[in-house]
Order: sequence, then C-alpha cells, then structure tokens
Amino acid sequence: MVEPGWAAQEDAAAATGGAVADEVADRTALIAARLKQIYKKAVLPVEKKYRYDYFYESPLMTDVEFDGTCSSELRV
Repeated sequence: MVEPGWAAQEDAAAATGGAVADEVADRTALIAARLKQIYKKAVLPVEKKYRYDYFYESPLMTDVEFDGTCSSELRV
C-alpha cells in the first residue's frame, strides 16, 4: 500500500539531489581550477627545467587536460 505523501516526498528528494549534485560539480570545478594554478606555478617550471617531456616521453599537461571531464563524470 502506498502512503499518501509518497510522491511528494520522492519529488522533494529528487530536487534536493539536484542541488547536491550542483554543489559537488561546483566544488569539483573549483578544485580543478586550483590544481591547474598550482601546476602552472610550481610543477610546470620544474618539468620544463629538467625536460620532463623529453626524458619520459610524456607531453607537458595543457589546459584541456584540466578542463576535460573524467570518465566517472560521464556515467549518469
């Protein structure tokens, strides 16, 4: 037997879940932006100085790699 307010509770939970998802997305974007700043300021100069890309045959990171979505974000 279904309780009378069940549908309303489900709608409220869905609305709250959307707000939580937005908050998580905002935090993720802030963290990614800060990591990009740290990389450019602290890590990239060291990689360039010691030619990391040449010795390890791995290209230096670009903005695209920080701004792209990861595969776990694509699963919905």
